[in-house]
Amino acid sequence: MQAVGAAYRAKFAPGPTDLNPDDDDFEFAMANKPAPAPKAGVVLVDITDLPAEPVADEELQRRLITPSEQMKKERWYKNGAEVFVAKCAGCHGQGGNSAKVDHTLFNDDLTRNGVNDPDKIRQIIRYGAGTMPGFSKDCSSKVDYTQCGVLTPLSEQTLQDLQIFIANRANFNWKGRG
Repeated sequence: MQAVGAAYRAKFAPGPTDLNPDDDDFEFAMANKPAPAPKAGVVLVDITDLPAEPVADEELQRRLITPSEQMKKERWYKNGAEVFVAKCAGCHGQGGNSAKVDHTLFNDDLTRNGVNDPDKIRQIIRYGAGTMPGFSKDCSSKVDYTQCGVLTPLSEQTLQDLQIFIANRANFNWKGRG
């Protein structure tokens, strides 16, 4: 075991070779090791530059009017739900709004506030509104950079999945588990 550990440390350990895999520092050192450079000929692609998969009108309507319980295993729904929990639920838990109580993600409020339209919802997700940050790669080219509060923008596909997820949940007044 000692020889294997020494060979591993000599090849992969970022610092001194006396680092022991059983030490607490070993995990920290390995976690902070820089990522290896890509192999020759490998092209890295920024996924935020890739377009979203087009959604046909019939499919979009199905996604908007089908209850969450029937959609929750579909890739777009799972992606939208995960992103909502990670990026939105802190202020918009269960469709609410912790900053402005009359600006919830429920259909009545979306309609009253003039944003119950897919294009307007997309604009708000992309470029923010009020205290909400924008999440798109081109956010700072469209609005003041202080409105763009994310270090890593969402891909076009994720923006689309999130938008449809929010519209689906709003259509059912955020009832049930998303």
